[in-house]
This record gives sequence, C-alpha cells and structure tokens, in this order.
Amino acid sequence: MKMFTIIFLFSTLLAGCLEKKQPPSPEKKVEEEVVRTVSWYKENKEELKIMLAKCDENPGELMETPNCINAAQAEAQLDAAKRGGLEVKPLGEEFFKALRKKNSTQQ
Repeated sequence: MKMFTIIFLFSTLLAGCLEKKQPPSPEKKVEEEVVRTVSWYKENKEELKIMLAKCDENPGELMETPNCINAAQAEAQLDAAKRGGLEVKPLGEEFFKALRKKNSTQQ
C-alpha cells in the first residue's frame, strides 16, 4: 500500500510540473480590413489584382471573406463588360402577343 501511495504522489507531482500546451485556436485573429465594394474594385484595378492574388494564395481562409467575394465579382463584371456583357432585354408584351398569335394559328 505504501508503494502505491508513493507512486501515486510521484506521478501527481510529475503531472503538475509538465507544461500544458494550449491547442491552437480554430479562429485566428485576422486583421480587420475595410470592406470594399464591387464598384470600388472595378474603379481601382491595381487593388483588385492585389486582393485577387491574396485570395488565390490562401483560398481556404480568405475566399469566403467579403473583400475576396467582392473582388471576384468585380473581376467577373469587368470580364463580362469586355465581351459586351449580356445586354438581354426583358420580354415585353409584344413578344407574348406574337407568341399567342403564332400558337393560335398553329391549332
């Protein structure tokens, strides 16, 4: 019994002396940056390139941030504008009248 008590006290002392390591925090503190709008990135193309490079470098942490999303959207809009964009006009009443007329003549 004395041996058990000695071993127990010795192991308790050793356990108290060991340094406890803190597990890494899952949420790293990210520097608070100003959230830029899509139109701001469209006007500031150099900043757009810098932000896209940052987002591409670390997509696991940064791709869901507002600035990465806005920069990607600005890039998509600029690319669409280069190709002429999609200038699709909404269907008007004239289209539906012509469609009804076409369907009535086919029946």
